[in-house]
Amino acid sequence: MRREISSIIEMRKSTAIWDIAMCVRDEVITMDELEGFSEDLIDAVNMLLKWNFFFAEMQELNQSSSSGHFSAWCLERKVFFSR
Repeated sequence: MRREISSIIEMRKSTAIWDIAMCVRDEVITMDELEGFSEDLIDAVNMLLKWNFFFAEMQELNQSSSSGHFSAWCLERKVFFSR
């Protein structure tokens, strides 16, 4: 008999969406495994994953290039910051 591999994590209600998004990002679970959860939760997880990717890309670019490249990157993607 083959055993299934599983994970158990403890979540707090206040951070559950973040925890789920990080599990998807780290490939602990897949988006398909969220079937049955509310559309709002799935949408929130998708949003967090997109923002996580965006900030990781910004951080990498900022660390590996001169300051002019970061501005060009923001303009190319229509990212604007206001004070």
